[in-house]
Amino acid sequence: MCSERTGLCSERTGLYSERIGLYSERIGLCSERIDLCSERTGLCSERISLYSERTDLCSEPIREAIAVPYERSL
Repeated sequence: MCSERTGLCSERTGLYSERIGLYSERIGLCSERIDLCSERTGLCSERISLYSERTDLCSEPIREAIAVPYERSL
């Protein structure tokens, strides 16, 4: 009886260790994905800041172009 139980227990521990291995692999993949996502968000935020700089630069001459005729009309 005892030997049967120990056999079953060892089988179960084997299965559990396999599952734990799979879970750790999944966690590893997830952490890799999270790293990739954080890199992407970093790149996106850089791009957004560049775009905002560009729009500021573009909007300045537009403002000037609008402001000059408006001031003349006054």
